[in-house]
Amino acid sequence: MQKNGVIGFLGKRKDVIASFLLCFTALVIALMLHPAYETNDDAYMEALLFGYQGMGNTSYLIFMNRLMGCILYFLVSVFPHVNWYFVMHYSVCLLSLYVLARTFIRKNGFVGFFASLLVLAAAIEALIIVQFTKTAALASVAGMTGLLFSLRTKKEKLFKVICIGIILAGSMIRFKAFVMVSPFIFIIFLHELRMILKNRKQDLKRFLTVTGLTLILAGSVFAAGIIVDRMTPGVAEYTRYNDSRAPFTDYSTDSSVRQDADAMMVVYWMNNDPEVFTVEKMEQLNAQYHKKTDYFSPKILTSYFRDYLPQALISEPLLLAVFAGCLLYLLFSKRKIYVVPLLGFYFILEWYLFSVGRNAVHRVDFGILLSFMTALLYLEDVSLPKISESLRKIIRYGVVPVLAIIGVVMIGTYPFSWHVTDREYFREVGESLKAATSDSDCQYMVHPLALGLNKERNIYDLPADYNDGFFYMGGWQEGIGIPGIGYSKHCDIEGNPWETCVDNSSVKLVFLAGEDDKCIKAVEAYIEKEYGRTVTDIREFQDDNIVVYRIVSL
Repeated sequence: MQKNGVIGFLGKRKDVIASFLLCFTALVIALMLHPAYETNDDAYMEALLFGYQGMGNTSYLIFMNRLMGCILYFLVSVFPHVNWYFVMHYSVCLLSLYVLARTFIRKNGFVGFFASLLVLAAAIEALIIVQFTKTAALASVAGMTGLLFSLRTKKEKLFKVICIGIILAGSMIRFKAFVMVSPFIFIIFLHELRMILKNRKQDLKRFLTVTGLTLILAGSVFAAGIIVDRMTPGVAEYTRYNDSRAPFTDYSTDSSVRQDADAMMVVYWMNNDPEVFTVEKMEQLNAQYHKKTDYFSPKILTSYFRDYLPQALISEPLLLAVFAGCLLYLLFSKRKIYVVPLLGFYFILEWYLFSVGRNAVHRVDFGILLSFMTALLYLEDVSLPKISESLRKIIRYGVVPVLAIIGVVMIGTYPFSWHVTDREYFREVGESLKAATSDSDCQYMVHPLALGLNKERNIYDLPADYNDGFFYMGGWQEGIGIPGIGYSKHCDIEGNPWETCVDNSSVKLVFLAGEDDKCIKAVEAYIEKEYGRTVTDIREFQDDNIVVYRIVSL
């Protein structure tokens, strides 16, 4: 009797068990591949949280809502031996994957299970190659999709709370990502609104009230973070600086306006130079260097099809999967009309990204395409022609699983192959960096790429040695001196590093091989331009990955 009771209890919760197992599998795969941060931004914020930038730990995490920073700061203060920044990413991602899987399984049963496999295959990249924009996009689309579907039922209060929780987490991790996925969420909202008006009009008030209050709460959390930031001295100045810095590294540029050497001076060297750096100078140079495209320029359309699309089909297999899904949707679905606004919103978002110069940024495209795929699969209502029951079973239990597996392999190949291939390279760079900086009597100024490439982390790692013994040359967090963000104190390099390194045998510059020649020439040009000193370089160390230089006067 007890056994039957347990079986009965589990049988009623097949969707929960299946969703949990899918997410557990995703977690195991991700940990086996040893997750890494996609960009240095997350490594910087993690380091700030733990106080390894020379100024003490802080709740100001640059790109993240201050409220999330305060939560993480509290956890780090109470439990300092847990890497809460990484735990935050994984917790939010796994909860989001659970919500999506359970929503698809509950909505469409057997077919929903394979739909959730496709979404998980795409979304697992957020666990393998971690980046805060991707985490925020995944949380936002998962939370809103799960909430909108669950509002059709009167139960599942805990599930609704989880959905609202990850919506708020997504908005705090990066509110821009929440806004970015909102057009696709809006289509799901309209669909659910239509279903309620058609079948359960009595639930309309509850549906609109909960949805509206959730959006107001997400916006209020965002606003609260801004208010807390404004109470911190120096944050407004730092925001100005970062807004003018970002186009140099994140946006497309008009290369005819400025030469590469000049651009590198701005991006890297001037940041470390308190005698030369001003926010006004950065803004002035940015205005010369970065040119926006007019919103209605025909150049956007030609650039999309001529430059972006051919490369994206190679580097963004999710794009191919989404377009294939649209084609199948148009052929077999009863709700063909939904493809029009989904594709429309996709092209509007890409058009905007091209106009501001932020095209071909993988983490942004990932969020857009993942949301597109989620909405497409959620709204599906496949209508097969009249066929025999045996053929239906073949399609249901044979064709559908095979197509799902092909889809999983296709959209999962890129992040897996990218990560596995790069792991060996990361290891080699790490060994090279260790060999290149082995002289304990020297002080090393390390270029961001040379140090950042070796910062693989998993949930068990702590950033206790981050930047240990190095001066992080050109770190964009160096420009403004506010607590936890200001000038690095590592290596005890006194005064201006670009004067200190000249004719100083104990100060050496470390670059990634392949980038070194351009970088060292830019350093020499900067020193000559700003300080009137003609210098050259002496190569002290070189292997396949790392090159070390010393700067001397001519």
